[in-house]
Amino acid sequence: MTLFQSPQKKQLVKRFVTIVPHIENLELRKDTGQVPYQLHKILGYDSTLVTYFYTLHGGRNAGAVTEPPKDEETINYNYPYLLTEVPGLKIHFLKNKGRHKFYERAIYEYLVSQSKN
Repeated sequence: MTLFQSPQKKQLVKRFVTIVPHIENLELRKDTGQVPYQLHKILGYDSTLVTYFYTLHGGRNAGAVTEPPKDEETINYNYPYLLTEVPGLKIHFLKNKGRHKFYERAIYEYLVSQSKN
């Protein structure tokens, strides 16, 4: 770099987070999954979907899993549309910590922890 060249400016990536407590595999094809995916795909946003983990066969009737899995094989088995319908969309599974009055504790903690970033 010479004195007359300007240093490269860092490109800031816009972040888009969708928080939906109840997302199952099928809903990745609907607006809750497609809006963050299309923002990622077309506009280059860093899109993340935040939700509780539901098994493919249990769904909402079985309720959210208290401790979400960490291995990709289990996640891809229960959410196969992550690979086929919305590739590149990040998904963050919360631990189910229950409710306090009208709000979900895990979602509140996520918002507080991420608001500092």
